[in-house]
Amino acid sequence: MLIGIHYIGECVFDNTLPFSDTQNSVKLQNCIADTLHIDKIAKVNDPIKWTGHTRLLARFNGNFEAGNIDPNELNITKWRIKRNKPNELKQTVGEVENQWNVEHRFEDYFVKAKQVYEYTVVPLIDDVIEGDDITHPVEVDFDGWWLVDEDTQLQFLYNLDDATYDLEEDREEIRTFSKYPLIRYGPSRFRRGTLIGLFIPQEKTAKEMEEILDSMIEARKPYILKDGQGRYMKVNIYEPEITIPHRTLKSHVLRVGVRWVEIADADS
Repeated sequence: MLIGIHYIGECVFDNTLPFSDTQNSVKLQNCIADTLHIDKIAKVNDPIKWTGHTRLLARFNGNFEAGNIDPNELNITKWRIKRNKPNELKQTVGEVENQWNVEHRFEDYFVKAKQVYEYTVVPLIDDVIEGDDITHPVEVDFDGWWLVDEDTQLQFLYNLDDATYDLEEDREEIRTFSKYPLIRYGPSRFRRGTLIGLFIPQEKTAKEMEEILDSMIEARKPYILKDGQGRYMKVNIYEPEITIPHRTLKSHVLRVGVRWVEIADADS
């Protein structure tokens, strides 16, 4: 912390300063400042290009790149990833540990297809102080249907049946003594459907993918269900149906189905 009259804010005392206008040195140690402004005559020899009337105005603006600080000499420990739709506020969606001479990857499964997002990468110094950010727009595109949460991602891609779903509402017909019934609606309005497709081994065997689906159902957790056209909802999954082909292939392909029901707004 830097403490001294005329060093932070306006002078709050009317008495004469106890030092002359010529300052030989100013030392900052363990300090984070928003603005540092030095305009007194300073006797400095290093660097030579400075003169006795050099003015220093460093606006830190909440990050570490200001004044004569070289960000390459600082200890970047992590990269913070932020995401937003255009003209919306940025939200932190993850952090990646910094490693030298290694390609950094961040996989984000919680996005809609056919939607433009802006991704911002921010360096972190000692896990705390943010540096200048870099932002790039990205248009999301993928195929098939996905079930995802923070820990698990499962894709229904191959030989998908027509994906049908019903829109269910609170609707009641009340018969009266008049010619027509009275129709009443409640607040409920949600979707319910079935996913059916083939599990074809790639990085995992079909049997391992079946076990992943079974563990997802057993966890009784909500999942994000999304498709390649922009549908995006929070669902509960239940009633898996596994079909093993009679003439099995060496790859042991499985035909898998699962029921789902929408339980919440996925954007909230």
